[in-house]
Amino acid sequence: YPLCALPPTTEGVKPLGKGSIPKLPCKDEVLNGKVTRPLRSVNPDQADYCGLIVAKSDDGTILGEYEFRIASLLNKKELLQEGDPVNFQVSQAENFALNVKSNKQKLRSHVEAVKGQFGFLSYEQEEGKKLFFHMSEVEGGEILQVGDEVEFVVVTNQRTRKHSA
Repeated sequence: YPLCALPPTTEGVKPLGKGSIPKLPCKDEVLNGKVTRPLRSVNPDQADYCGLIVAKSDDGTILGEYEFRIASLLNKKELLQEGDPVNFQVSQAENFALNVKSNKQKLRSHVEAVKGQFGFLSYEQEEGKKLFFHMSEVEGGEILQVGDEVEFVVVTNQRTRKHSA
């Protein structure tokens, strides 16, 4: 920065309590859909920031397409990927998905190996390759031990195409 143009700064930063940002009003009906475009944070190669969900009725009729943002997710750590089934509600003000919740199939396995913050499950996504996990992904901050039974969903890295729990 030139001397006369200092970088912008902030003052008076005040943390807000959880729940202090009001939730957007949504319609009561809960729709079922599939993610047809993930958030750009999941797939950095795509141009659109927002994800996209296609809602279908029980007979397969398309009810609509709804964009969603990270703020739309009930669980912000959930990495929704193309093809993932979800439940959601629609904003009252605009055609936008809110309260998006994954319906991914949860699997069960046992911890096979742990080394520091890394571990492997006795589950093979690809032949001969055990499923990797990082301790930061363990809910509740529990430290897993070899032999512990766990429940998980498989996530695929969009860049490397590698799978993890």
